[in-house]
Amino acid sequence: MQIDFIDNFDSQSSTGSADLGDKILDAFYVAYSTGETEIATALRKILADYVNRPAAERFAAASNRTDPLRRAALWTAVVKTREEYKRLASSPAVASSEKAAVLQEVEDAYRRWARG
Repeated sequence: MQIDFIDNFDSQSSTGSADLGDKILDAFYVAYSTGETEIATALRKILADYVNRPAAERFAAASNRTDPLRRAALWTAVVKTREEYKRLASSPAVASSEKAAVLQEVEDAYRRWARG
């Protein structure tokens, strides 16, 4: 019996890693950015539990990767500033200079996340 999901499963995360921590982090990104905050909160706890396991710590140190909990916090900042910008952008009462300032905050948050 062939189960397509399992048989065709791509073991690489969006970062190109097969590490479970990276996959949990990818799921967190999607959940948080789509407004699934309860799921994102649960995934962040799972990620913290995973990162705090000795084997995961050894793997992260050996590969010299950015701390996944830090990456999750950076992504949270991106989404929060993006949501603030969307809220302000839809209001005609908000000055365009204020909208531009918040848009700059979104871009800065995204750059911080992208750098890791």
